[in-house]
Amino acid sequence: MSEASMAARKTASSRSAISVWMQATRMRSLIISSVSVLVGGALAYYSGHLNAMRLFLAWFSAVAVQTGTNLTNVHYNYKRRGRGAALDRVDPHGSTVVVEQGLLTTAQVWGGALVAFALGIASGITLSWMAGWQLLAVGVVGTIAGYSYAGPPLRVAYLGLGVPIVFVFMGPAMVVGTYYAIAGSASWGAILVSISVGLLAADILQINDIRDLETDIANHKHTLTTFLGRRGGVVLLAVAESIVYLAVIVGVAMRLLPWPTLITLVTLFRAIPQVRIALREVRQDTLHLAWVRGVQLHLEFGVLLILALIVSRLTGI
Repeated sequence: MSEASMAARKTASSRSAISVWMQATRMRSLIISSVSVLVGGALAYYSGHLNAMRLFLAWFSAVAVQTGTNLTNVHYNYKRRGRGAALDRVDPHGSTVVVEQGLLTTAQVWGGALVAFALGIASGITLSWMAGWQLLAVGVVGTIAGYSYAGPPLRVAYLGLGVPIVFVFMGPAMVVGTYYAIAGSASWGAILVSISVGLLAADILQINDIRDLETDIANHKHTLTTFLGRRGGVVLLAVAESIVYLAVIVGVAMRLLPWPTLITLVTLFRAIPQVRIALREVRQDTLHLAWVRGVQLHLEFGVLLILALIVSRLTGI
């Protein structure tokens, strides 16, 4: 064992259980599903519907399933890479490192994933009992997709389907699903907004795939970027983010969304530099900045959209 690995294990041994599980579950990433659900709730509120219990159940179910997905990724990514990886070659901020450092066993991680999925299904069943069986179907498919993202036999993240899966479930499934749970129906406005929110969530993974292109090729992991190449991956990112803003503009033009939602266009100041970085840079540390901008962009867009919808409802705009 190298000195760096020994130092990493010594530092890890002093960590609290809470911090370890927060890293394993990628706690900060749970804001993605939270934003999607809250956008759906804000859309329902704008249309004249409000039900705090249904909104809470939708949020809890979404976050629980994402937690289960994250822990499943830790479990199977560790098993795929194999035991004994040198700690000085492992990303200290990654979720899998908690297993590498011996802070959690694969059994504990897998048990945590099962508990999270069970909680998500339980809250989803309760929500479906209140709002309609269609939501249960969405929840079951979402749970299966969450497991299959890295779990066998499908491992969709290794088949170039990771970005599309994130788009579908972080966008239309969560946004329109939450709207339906509260309002009792779908709407074209909710569908348009779900496209924007879903694409921004998917773009977080897309920029990650651009950053990790060489590593993914070496590990025989297929992504849209490994199929399209680096430049093709950046073009896909740019097109997706153009559609994000186009969907809002179309929604306002067709009077499906209130005009204050155009405030989301100010987030272009973060979207444009993100694409420029991805296009011009090849270093992983520099591309990581583009990934950070993607996370910030998703959150800022979502918060501005939610506030615009609430203000529009309160003021009657």
